[in-house]
Amino acid sequence: MSSRGLHLHFEPTSGIAGDMAVAALVDAGVPPAVVKGAIEAMGVRGLRVGFGRRKRGAFVGRSFEVTWPGQKRAEHHGEHAHADHAHDHPDQDHRAKAHGHDHRNYAEVKRLLKRARLDADARALAGDIFARLAEVEAELHGTRVDRVAFHEVGAYDSIADIVGVAAAIVHLAPVSIGSLPPVVGTGLIRTAHGPVPVPAPATAALLA
Repeated sequence: MSSRGLHLHFEPTSGIAGDMAVAALVDAGVPPAVVKGAIEAMGVRGLRVGFGRRKRGAFVGRSFEVTWPGQKRAEHHGEHAHADHAHDHPDQDHRAKAHGHDHRNYAEVKRLLKRARLDADARALAGDIFARLAEVEAELHGTRVDRVAFHEVGAYDSIADIVGVAAAIVHLAPVSIGSLPPVVGTGLIRTAHGPVPVPAPATAALLA
């Protein structure tokens, strides 16, 4: 039975990150070539993606792994979860500082998407995701949208996550999309702007 044209439902009972979403969508029936083709269409020399299997405790699941130009050996994407906003994911407090991700502003990300040889619908969806992130960040930091500095999501690997998710969803062409409330965590995390509460302000604004 084809998984296309159905209702797409997320159950982020352990939170969610870009690489987790891509891997889950491939498990739901998206051919890996769809995601890989979208990343290749970005035209970034040296940006590579692949899928593997990883065990956490007693369970095995699919992994989505990204390597990119200038990546240090210790920065391997398969070793940490990603932020899905412009700062840090609850699972990523100490790791974000340890990995020297590239930072880009929203205008640069838009230019990268515009140059990419992406399917029009995938480009539009990825653009919408970045636009939502930029809008909440601009509001929080009192700056123009195009001047918003993306930290984690400005890195090549996080761009690959978002474009991969967009391409996968477009491929599935769901009639509707739903989700249970995501687990957002508690406490404090370290970000490029210092300690912030969990959920981080940008995450809280997106959820609202």
